[in-house]
Amino acid sequence: AGGECIVSVGGTVLYSKRGFDGVVHIAPFTCLPEIVASGILSKVKKDLGIPILTLVLDEHTAQAGLITRLEAFVDLLERRRRLL
Repeated sequence: AGGECIVSVGGTVLYSKRGFDGVVHIAPFTCLPEIVASGILSKVKKDLGIPILTLVLDEHTAQAGLITRLEAFVDLLERRRRLL
């Protein structure tokens, strides 16, 4: 999800209820609705127990850093699934 706070937050709640392992929240740098969504998603993450990775992107975002963060998030999801 990305671009609209309501869609980002509502989608994450829905994905959690549908049993998704986690959510990748993509936000454009300086996008006010997504800045608000990130704050709300912190509470959603705690309340619903769903892992959320927020990636804030701009024209200077390095691909290598994104790949590293995504790989670490997938590792976290795999470990979490094994423990459940």
